[in-house]
Amino acid sequence: MELEKQQPPIPYSRQYLIVLSYLIMSEQEKIILRNRILEGLKKSFHDLVVRKAALGQEMVVGDSNGATKIIPAAELLSEIEKDK
Repeated sequence: MELEKQQPPIPYSRQYLIVLSYLIMSEQEKIILRNRILEGLKKSFHDLVVRKAALGQEMVVGDSNGATKIIPAAELLSEIEKDK
């Protein structure tokens, strides 16, 4: 009797597994995950502005009308710090 050769498991992409795990999460877990992602984005943006301000660089930002404008990163950093 010959043993059947088993196929190796299909390698799923990391993105697929993340989406799959998101689908089976409870609503509370989804809220926690969204908050963690938002906090990470805020920290990353803040770090970017701090780095650019230290180098005396400018940043391109959008205003309330959707138009882009260039402002010094130090000015943007002071606005961010004021809003905290």
